[in-house]
Amino acid sequence: MATIKTPDDSLYQFYQANKSGFFETGKVALKEIILSDPLAAAKVKEMLVAGKSFDDLARKYSVNKNTSVYGGDMGFIDYNDLGPYSDKVKNLKPGEWTGPLRKGPVSFFLQCKEQQKARLRSFEEAKDEIVTKYRMMKFDIALQDRIDQIRSNTKVSAYPKKLRDLKYN
Repeated sequence: MATIKTPDDSLYQFYQANKSGFFETGKVALKEIILSDPLAAAKVKEMLVAGKSFDDLARKYSVNKNTSVYGGDMGFIDYNDLGPYSDKVKNLKPGEWTGPLRKGPVSFFLQCKEQQKARLRSFEEAKDEIVTKYRMMKFDIALQDRIDQIRSNTKVSAYPKKLRDLKYN
């Protein structure tokens, strides 16, 4: 089987021509406090405004036990995955919070830990992905060339009358 060669100058040209495929979307590291009771949401908001620790309040009041044990830490989340709440957190600075927000029967607070803006990954950062995409492109071109070659060397005869007369059981 032939190997697809990937010289660096060709990879760099491919990267330059396809930069839009190597963007990293914006992300935000968030903490959450999820509450099923609107009265608890009001109480938690008062405590946050008074300067109480978001982590401590998440551990004590949040109904999401998967994140509450970590002080509400959700890790990094792509802005696109936040839906309508994306605008609420995009401009938060680390340590700032918003809420209570509502989703169905629950109220929740979100605190920003860190913002990562959308950016173009450098050639070196994206090199493994560039090699993969370049090789797939070259393979697709070689495959299409082979299919075209086979088609041009193959004589196909169609017999419309015989096809129309076929009987199916």
